[in-house]
Amino acid sequence: LTETWLNDNIYDSELFDRNYNVFRRDRDYKQTGQIFGGGVLIATKSTLSVETRGDWSSGCEDVWVSIKSENKEVGINVCCVYLPPGNNFKNSLESFCENTSRLVLNNPDDRFLITGDFNLAGASWVCSQLDASYVLSDHTDNTNTLLKDFLSYTNLKQLNGIRNVNNKILDLVLVSDTSCEVAECGEP
Repeated sequence: LTETWLNDNIYDSELFDRNYNVFRRDRDYKQTGQIFGGGVLIATKSTLSVETRGDWSSGCEDVWVSIKSENKEVGINVCCVYLPPGNNFKNSLESFCENTSRLVLNNPDDRFLITGDFNLAGASWVCSQLDASYVLSDHTDNTNTLLKDFLSYTNLKQLNGIRNVNNKILDLVLVSDTSCEVAECGEP
């Protein structure tokens, strides 16, 4: 979940029952000077073996977990990120891309799933001719170029082609393994 608006006055048990483990990173309102907004959360079934990866967090609003497979090897590293628009957007995107590049390159045998609101309203995504991923078609914007270079460098693929009510793709699904698929939920 992105933009949870949660704070330390809201307990995990108010959101999910004991069948789920909750990993979250609430917005630091003192640091940002904002009153509301932000925050990210990952909830996993309690039957899964999950390790929180707080040491993987960047300076952005992101939360990382590693979900182990049955044979106790890392099954997949999952991240949820929110990059708020505004004056510090480019710095936030750079920080997230640098941190994530380091993680992906230092863990070449691991699989990665990164989801979140990247707030790239000016980005134009087109379906790749090579696979089911989406690529940036506009390379004139500095932030689009930064993201395009990041995806190329890490070999991550963007799989979300579902547009919001403003005909934009703001929520991205970045993966290291393209054997998964993103589909729109007809009835949430």
